[in-house]
Amino acid sequence: MIDLRFVPFWVAFFGGQIAANIKLSIFGLWLGSATLVIWMIAILVVFFYLIDRYWTRKP
Repeated sequence: MIDLRFVPFWVAFFGGQIAANIKLSIFGLWLGSATLVIWMIAILVVFFYLIDRYWTRKP
């Protein structure tokens, strides 16, 4: 029986190993940069949405 408390550790460990192997290839680098850009855009969209939603709330 696998101890469920260690599942996130193993997922992160194997995920990191796989990501490191993928990053060795040009396709992996392109995919990583594209994913990074998507994450940055998503964070900016959420950030500006929260500002528009709460900071500039009309009385």
